[in-house]
Amino acid sequence: MAGTQKSPPKEVRRPVWAEVSLSALMYNFEAIRKYVNPPHEKRKSPRKILSIVKGNGYGQGGPEVAKALEKAGSDWFGVTCTDEGIAVRQNGVRKPIL
Repeated sequence: MAGTQKSPPKEVRRPVWAEVSLSALMYNFEAIRKYVNPPHEKRKSPRKILSIVKGNGYGQGGPEVAKALEKAGSDWFGVTCTDEGIAVRQNGVRKPIL
């Protein structure tokens, strides 16, 4: 019928909750580091790791996650905007931020 359109259904939103274990994050980071830089591989320098902490660390606290990953050995960090980069830097992260 001309001129009539159905409205799209209203989006149903449910609360989402996630718990991030800092020790699990560090374990996963170390697993990635070993995967991209296997001990048997002979290289002049190891491959660098860019840790993405955009969107406030996907809701987990980007600056805090970045600080922990820097301590674990991340080489640099990815964010989506200047404000996120500033927040990471203000939290004491000294490595490069993209």
